[in-house]
This record gives sequence, structure tokens and C-alpha cells, in this order.
Amino acid sequence: MIRPKQFKTYTEQVELLRTRGMSVDNQARAEHLLARLNYYRLSGYWYPMRRFSPGTDVDRNEFIDGASFDLVVDLYEFDERLRHSVVIDNDCVVETHGDLASSVGVLTWLGIALYLVGAAINTGSEAQRMVWKKRPENKGKLYTEGMFAWSMHVNYFGDVLHFLDWAIVAGATWSLLIPAVILCMFVFLNIPMLDSYLAQRYGEQFTQYSRTTKKLILGIY
Repeated sequence: MIRPKQFKTYTEQVELLRTRGMSVDNQARAEHLLARLNYYRLSGYWYPMRRFSPGTDVDRNEFIDGASFDLVVDLYEFDERLRHSVVIDNDCVVETHGDLASSVGVLTWLGIALYLVGAAINTGSEAQRMVWKKRPENKGKLYTEGMFAWSMHVNYFGDVLHFLDWAIVAGATWSLLIPAVILCMFVFLNIPMLDSYLAQRYGEQFTQYSRTTKKLILGIY
């Protein structure tokens, strides 16, 4: 029988994060944001900061060094601004281009192609990993097969292509900033953080994988 989780006040939620190793500089601000945004909504943004026992799938209920509540909130707010920008950009494309039959050109078809490729890489790679992880004999092993043999974070590469297609279809030079920011976020934030976690969790398996596989962009980086 699954034991229901005990209710915790916002003060207790902050204290729980602290006991697990997350830095919280401003108690009042943290409680306010937890009340406004919800603990479990933010948990998706601190997921890469969790620490697991090396060679197993056991969550140690701890955070890696450097995990902070401010960083979690920054990631959440960036994601919200990005989603808002993409929606507005899409609305502008629809209003500006009008009749689809008369507006589809080379750039539009290029954008559609990038969307399909990006979606296939992102969703396909995750599906391959999910199927592999479900096999009992693979428990505690690092997944390096399928599309993840192309690059260590091939799913992120699919995301970059996905945002690039919006920028191309929009037809505005400034819109290229969106995939550029996403790329920088992956290279300088998400990938180093995730690599640190994977190195701690899988040890020599990850070391060998990182020596022979590109990090993000196929054949380049």
C-alpha cells in the first residue's frame, strides 16, 4: 500500500530543500514563490540537480554541489519567457503571412523539415532510452546506444533544431536569438550540470562514454 505524503507548510518545504543540500538565501522569498508556483511545478527544474547513488537508480534525496533555489527559479522564469516569446512569434507569423497557400516558400519548408527532424531526434531518442531502461538487465547501466551513440545529449540537439525552425519560419533576424539562447543554455548550464550528475552516478561508464562521443552537435561538439 502506498503511504500518502505528509502535508508540509511552505516553511517546512524550504527546510526540506535545505536539509537535502539546496542553498536557499532568502527564506521569505522562497516561501512566497513556493506558495505562488507550487513545490511540484518547480521540482521539474531541480530534477537535474538531484544526486543518485553511483551505479544505481536510487535517489539519495540529496542535491549536487552548487544547487540553489535561485537557480531553480531562474530556470523556471527563463522557460516561461521563452514559451511566451514563441507563442507571440507564432501569432505574428500567422497574422503576417495570411493565406498559407500563397505564403509557403523555401524558408517555410526548411522550417517544417527542421521541425520534423528535431521532433524525431528528441522524441525518438527518449523513446529508445525508455524502452532500454525498462529491461531489468540494464538497471544501473548508462544508456549509450541508439541515437545517444551519435551525441551524449542528442535529445537537446533535437530541441535546438525545434527552436531553430520557429526562427526560420518567422523570417525575422532577431528571432534567431531564441535558438542561440537555447544553445548557450544547454552548453553552459544544462550539459555541465547533467554531466556532473552522470559522472557521479555512473563513474567509469560515463568517463568512457564521454571520451568517445560528442556532447551535443553531431560530429562537431
